[in-house]
Amino acid sequence: MILQHCGVAVHEERRAMQIALRSGPVKAVKWLLRARADAEKPVEADLTPLRLAARFGNDEVVDTLLESRAQANTRGRFGYTALMVAAMYGHADIVQLLLSRGAQVNTNGDGETAIDLASRYPEVAEMLQAHVDAYGWTGSADEKRATADFAWATGPSCCKEPRDSPCSE
Repeated sequence: MILQHCGVAVHEERRAMQIALRSGPVKAVKWLLRARADAEKPVEADLTPLRLAARFGNDEVVDTLLESRAQANTRGRFGYTALMVAAMYGHADIVQLLLSRGAQVNTNGDGETAIDLASRYPEVAEMLQAHVDAYGWTGSADEKRATADFAWATGPSCCKEPRDSPCSE
């Protein structure tokens, strides 16, 4: 706050966001985002704030960054997404959060998937596999729900009944 008051463009400094992400208080991250910090600008090597927060396992910060329009599927230099990073470090709650926000379970530049990267964490790998089985490699629950809503709304007139009717299956 003092730096901003003195005219320093804190949103242009990678270091401020990096420190906030490493130390963990969501208030600091929110403040930097309000001061126009770029949620997509790498803060450490090629790690965006979202990928770094996914690495550290801070679900509250991950949620804040997603609310600030951080892109769940942005890739780093080696093709890793925030989902891949969270899977690699075994952060099941963050994997679930990212999946619920449209993160795709697909491959990096070497052909590895988030499932491959979660191999040391069976519960995370199983969660990712279940997601792929239900929604595909690049799909999400929201997309499947939207497709079902569209099909229901445009389907035959016999199926214009509530979703739990026999026609909805």
